[in-house]
Amino acid sequence: MPLSRFKAEQALGKSINSKHPVHHFDGDTENDKNNNLVVCEDTNYHLFLHKRKVEKEKIRMSVYKIKKCDVCEKDYLGHIASKTCSKCKQKEYEKIIQDLVCPYCGTEFSTTKTNKRFCSKYCRKEFHREAYYG
Repeated sequence: MPLSRFKAEQALGKSINSKHPVHHFDGDTENDKNNNLVVCEDTNYHLFLHKRKVEKEKIRMSVYKIKKCDVCEKDYLGHIASKTCSKCKQKEYEKIIQDLVCPYCGTEFSTTKTNKRFCSKYCRKEFHREAYYG
């Protein structure tokens, strides 16, 4: 008996009919942890799980390709819409630091987020509470 079937039977506390295949969720047949095993209702469902994983991977990879970074000119695997590698994108992101004043408490603060108006969640909540409830 394969170890995966044995582990699945232990987890369920009963024996599994031989017509119910045991599927490895992450595709690694060496990973027999309980959270990685799926007892399938039949072979067709087991094959469906494998086909679905292949299709998801095809879709995921169809929007990625090897590109040349516009900043450092190194090759990287990126989304079809991206123009820079993740390292250059992070460097650009860190450069965009805004000095703001919180409209609720008046504290000066710096942020790299373009849509941030308040210095804290508390100030944002109190500002909106006062605006809507008086």
